[in-house]
Amino acid sequence: MKSNLQVNTSLFKAEPTGSNYLVSGMVVYHPLLEPGVYQGTITKDETAAGDFTIVCESASAETQANIDLYLIDTSLAANAGQQPFSFTIRPGGYAVLYSSFGEGKYTVALRSEKTDYSTAKLQKGDLLMLLLMKPGTYQVEGNNHQTCSVYTRELTNSPEDIEALNQTVNVVLGEQVFDPAEVNLIQGQGLVIHFDVNGEVNIDLIEAKAVQDSFVQEIRTKHAWENPKYKYKQS
Repeated sequence: MKSNLQVNTSLFKAEPTGSNYLVSGMVVYHPLLEPGVYQGTITKDETAAGDFTIVCESASAETQANIDLYLIDTSLAANAGQQPFSFTIRPGGYAVLYSSFGEGKYTVALRSEKTDYSTAKLQKGDLLMLLLMKPGTYQVEGNNHQTCSVYTRELTNSPEDIEALNQTVNVVLGEQVFDPAEVNLIQGQGLVIHFDVNGEVNIDLIEAKAVQDSFVQEIRTKHAWENPKYKYKQS
């Protein structure tokens, strides 16, 4: 029987290795606290890949702007830059930066009259979501040698595992430590790092485990990696 499933294979090829580049399987949530116009510049593999604008104003009801870097990159290439991308959110909302497909390495710069931000170095208040697709033991390390051990087991087709894909596991990166210092994940489940300090993280696969079940090869892209469903609850 022919299957019409579309699997985002780039998730398996471009697994996150650090926060300085955004690849498929990573999402950065950056809060915009001050009203104003923010100009976004996208770079892919050290080459200019597109621009966008975020208008942050109290009149907006939107709490986050979902900005697909791959979509902007490929759309601008196809339309010769004739299609501007603009988003509107309210102060305190999040710019959600991710790549829905492909193996490109992206960075984003956001500038306004008062701010100069780059995803190459995340800031206090940022959230970084990682989708780790290979079962095994990972180590996440902050730039002050804080470490978190992440034990990722294989995804099965059990109802409990499928439901878990819509839930996240959360850790906080502090000045000296991660809290907690170790977590357990299911393959493809979101790991969200809350940055309580400015900095970066590196992600290393310390020990890989062989995949026993072929179910993961038929995962639909309707799960968390197709569109970032994780919505940070604001007070």
